[in-house]
Amino acid sequence: MKLTTLFLASFLFLLSFSLPLLAQETDPTNAIAIAESDYRHQFDQYRDAYNSFTLAKSQWLSSLNLKTEQEALQAAKLAASARVDVMTSYTRWLRLQLLQFTSTYEKAANLAARLEELNSWYLTHKTNIQAAGSTPAFDQVMVEYSDPQAKINRDALYSTAQTELKVAQLAYYQHYSRAIYDPVLKALQDKTDIPEVEQGLSRIDQLGKEINDELDSISTFGGTLEAESFNPVQYFRKVNERLSEVHSKQITLLNLMIELESRYVRN
Repeated sequence: MKLTTLFLASFLFLLSFSLPLLAQETDPTNAIAIAESDYRHQFDQYRDAYNSFTLAKSQWLSSLNLKTEQEALQAAKLAASARVDVMTSYTRWLRLQLLQFTSTYEKAANLAARLEELNSWYLTHKTNIQAAGSTPAFDQVMVEYSDPQAKINRDALYSTAQTELKVAQLAYYQHYSRAIYDPVLKALQDKTDIPEVEQGLSRIDQLGKEINDELDSISTFGGTLEAESFNPVQYFRKVNERLSEVHSKQITLLNLMIELESRYVRN
């Protein structure tokens, strides 16, 4: 009996870079907080189930009798089911975060729908796990999960969703900052005879275009992740660098707006 496909290196690898991105971004609303709590609980449950599977597998390999084989199979099914619970709870948490931004970021709804489809697939996969009555049947279910292209597609979807969540947050910041400071811009337009105001408005316009172009570019980059050469670690390193640059420009723009307002609008 193989039981090798229960090793979750790809999933743990995904988790290693997804948590730093998302853990600090949780919305305080009740549904999202509950989803995050459930995800962390399911991950703890998975650890226990996987440890039990490891022990049962070791006992079977030592004795090689039917009783320990069946015990190892049952432990493997429990661990595989627990893994599904981790993935569905994580996917739900990510989906709920995206749904916050559907009114200000059009891609959020589409990605949330794709994540919901993935969760439906996970539930079918769990049903197949629980229905497996023999080691060969279980191994076949695990082979379907471990299909290399399917894994790439899942990883790419998660990576895209996490990237778009970041972009959505920055776009939300951009949207509401603009709504607040539009009256200030209008007031400054009447003072373009002042060189500092004219220069400031020109810089604001330039920064705004750079921010929007960069957000579009990052989003487009996130939509090209189906290639077989996709490397999550390299991808997130590049994306985080670019997102940090965008946020820095947003802060620069906001500070410039505040300075112009305090000097030429309030006075």
